[in-house]
Amino acid sequence: MPTFKTLVGKQKEDKTFSVTIQLTHLRQKKYINTGHYVARVMLKPAGKDKFILKDEYVINACNLIIVGYRDKLLKLPNIINLSASQLKDYLTGDDTKKAIDFIAYGRKFASSQNKTTGDNTKVVINRLIDFLGYENLDITDINLALLNSFVEYLRQPHRIKRLSKQAKAKPLTETAIANYLGKIKQIFRAAVDEYNDEDLGKILIPYYPFRKFKMPKNSIPKKRNIKGDAIITIRDTGDLSKSISFGRDIFMLSFYLVGINAKDLFNATELKDGRLIYYRAKTLSRKSEKSLVSIKVEPEALQIIEKYRDPKQKRIFNFYLKYNNTNGFTQAVNRGLNLLCKEVKINEKITTYYARHSWATIARNTCKILKDDIGFALNHSDGSNKTTDLYIEEDYSIVDEANRKVLDTFRNL
Repeated sequence: MPTFKTLVGKQKEDKTFSVTIQLTHLRQKKYINTGHYVARVMLKPAGKDKFILKDEYVINACNLIIVGYRDKLLKLPNIINLSASQLKDYLTGDDTKKAIDFIAYGRKFASSQNKTTGDNTKVVINRLIDFLGYENLDITDINLALLNSFVEYLRQPHRIKRLSKQAKAKPLTETAIANYLGKIKQIFRAAVDEYNDEDLGKILIPYYPFRKFKMPKNSIPKKRNIKGDAIITIRDTGDLSKSISFGRDIFMLSFYLVGINAKDLFNATELKDGRLIYYRAKTLSRKSEKSLVSIKVEPEALQIIEKYRDPKQKRIFNFYLKYNNTNGFTQAVNRGLNLLCKEVKINEKITTYYARHSWATIARNTCKILKDDIGFALNHSDGSNKTTDLYIEEDYSIVDEANRKVLDTFRNL
């Protein structure tokens, strides 16, 4: 157990002596200033140029400080693992009253993420500011009442107060609300991990409201797949217009490449040995997930790839030469698909995501491919098998066989 001893320091220029407390731990000594200074008459000699206290008031005051230190040490579970310096910092620390601005911390948290994820985090923080009406929120003020009020706010039409025109926002879906609160919980958890140190008894965030908060549930999303005959209709639609042709081509290319996302098509750079190799943008920032995808380029896909090859050979496709970013590219594809559906009387507002969902549905329901193999093909993470995955080398022939089965269902149609 650490020991404490009151000591008198050397005489200062003003003829007073400082009073310190010596902390001894693991044969290391550290000195803590008590803030008390005494005159010579309050001391008695204890050897050459050494003195000890005789003033009862100062002695009692120092004893109370030591009692307080010992009480704090009783809260530490692992004193033996801490150095004398760490104990001194713990005993003298004044961080327990430090305010942590959740808004500022959320923005810092967003800046540590990749651009897409960080932008989504900023949207949540901005919506929280709209709800509060101000830009500072002490993290200890986040409680059950505030979280429940924020949920109800998101369920109602509300104003975006940050904008000068007082723009109105529609109620969010339950899925969006669940995602918003999940993001706030993630930021709060990160702050707890950063600021709290239970081994040192340093608890800047004493209350965790999510322990009792009932998180909103994700609503079951609308299935974004279309039947095989609709895919055939899209595939066989002629060049009615440049926009329709573009929407058709990219939709089918995504379908032929196991539902590759528009963003990954836009950024793809590696076509090697007949395979399109890329890191899936959606999971690239998640270090715990494998985001590498390798897809065999089937003849159906190769025709479209050659049509849109990058003449500068910086990327596989020339999309970046025509569109400034992924959003512009995706909007152009979806615009073409919308026009195509109106032209051929497909009563569905199809987007690029439909290719991915449709591939998965046909793979399971028509081709009877195992769900695990479909998940592997789509680069989905299965948390229950993460440890097992460390031992198994990926075999992309499983994906190749699954994709060929799906595409063969359309070969003669």
